[in-house]
Amino acid sequence: MGKFFKKRYIGMSLSDFLSEKEQEEKKKKILEEKYKSPKYAPNIEKGDKGISLKDILNKRRQSKYVSEKTHYYIGKVTSPFGIKGEVKIIPKSDIFEKQIADILEKEEKLTFYKGQDKISLTPIDIKPHKSGYIFKFKEINDRNKAEDLRNYELWIEKEKASKLDKDEYYVDELIGFKCIDEKKGEIGILKEVMFQPSADVLLIETKDKKEILVPFIKEFVKDVDKENKVIYLSLIDGFLP
Repeated sequence: MGKFFKKRYIGMSLSDFLSEKEQEEKKKKILEEKYKSPKYAPNIEKGDKGISLKDILNKRRQSKYVSEKTHYYIGKVTSPFGIKGEVKIIPKSDIFEKQIADILEKEEKLTFYKGQDKISLTPIDIKPHKSGYIFKFKEINDRNKAEDLRNYELWIEKEKASKLDKDEYYVDELIGFKCIDEKKGEIGILKEVMFQPSADVLLIETKDKKEILVPFIKEFVKDVDKENKVIYLSLIDGFLP
């Protein structure tokens, strides 16, 4: 099994495991109602309902300064923290900590992107905080400047990326993996990962050459088997054509 499963379930008592599974089912039902809306329909067609979700995601991607073909997306600035210019950054990759440690060791700058803008900053202090990390940069000394960094994304060049352990992966390394749903069985091949602010989206080509979009969140993506190149899914009604 992949790292995602190991991190969540190993060491759990049976009661805690069952409780978490119940919470997952409740959240899954809420998501099922949400994704029934035409706004989120994975295979919505152009016409009276407007442009397709895929077109919207492509438009967002084309407006970016950086490309996933040359960079890895590993973190995002969510908000300023305090009054001294610190910001909170949420990891968007399992290898966030390892990558940041390597950059600090090499005394390199971090480069952040937002649309067509980019900025390179020198980290001088980092500390864990709840689900993320608090960063202090040499160039940012007050809350107003820190506020300007809100929603900037942290990307790293693939050539400078840290080496991974056997059970770790960069998201776009999953291209070409077989996708298996827990109810429908094998449904297709992962063709693309579309990086979005709220959640990355998997573009899967089905056996009959149709495309479906699946948010890369734990309610739908249950496990990744890097060795056998398989992504295990738990899809709700409406995703499959």
